Amino acid sequence: MEKLAVLVANGQRPSHPKIMQILKDAEEIICVDNGYEIVQQLNIIPSVLIGDLDSVNLDSVNQSVEVVKKEDQNLSDLEKAFHYCIEKNFTKIYLIGSTGLRDDHNLANLMLITYFIDKLDITVLSDEYQINAIKGKMEFSCMKDTQISLISIYEDNQVTTNGLKYNLNNEVLKSHSQGLSNLAIEDNFVIECVKPILLFRKLS
Repeated sequence: MEKLAVLVANGQRPSHPKIMQILKDAEEIICVDNGYEIVQQLNIIPSVLIGDLDSVNLDSVNQSVEVVKKEDQNLSDLEKAFHYCIEKNFTKIYLIGSTGLRDDHNLANLMLITYFIDKLDITVLSDEYQINAIKGKMEFSCMKDTQISLISIYEDNQVTTNGLKYNLNNEVLKSHSQGLSNLAIEDNFVIECVKPILLFRKLS
């Protein structure tokens, strides 16, 4: 059985209705450092606050929140949060507020979810996209004509797709931009890849 946690990072505050519903329904919300400011603005009390806490006003933190201070400067606060989730046996993660504001953090966070691909099922949610790191063969449901983009970090990655307008048949993406702006032509599609790939699905 999946054990779900919602992580809120210190990026752009979300407003998409689907994300708002996920936050409303969540039983376990973990704030990554000053992601606490985002939940404060949304009048949400999280379960846990984790990080080096150098950018959080601890006096403003609700007393019911478990504060987990991790000072290892060799790890980002988000990476510390992922390790915490593994320790607590969470298996599925919705990551909110990890995009926007800081381009360097955006890229590092997306690279980071590929690193944890074998231990955590992580879905990054922005107001524009749902982003997953995938490996092996996986099937996804979506609305027909949903915009789909595939970005492979590895140049020699063999990719096969089915259900997209421009399918791949055990092919290598010739550049990081070749897989951009595809479309789902059915209500589901399949991706098979040898090495991790980033899948972007436009939120409706």
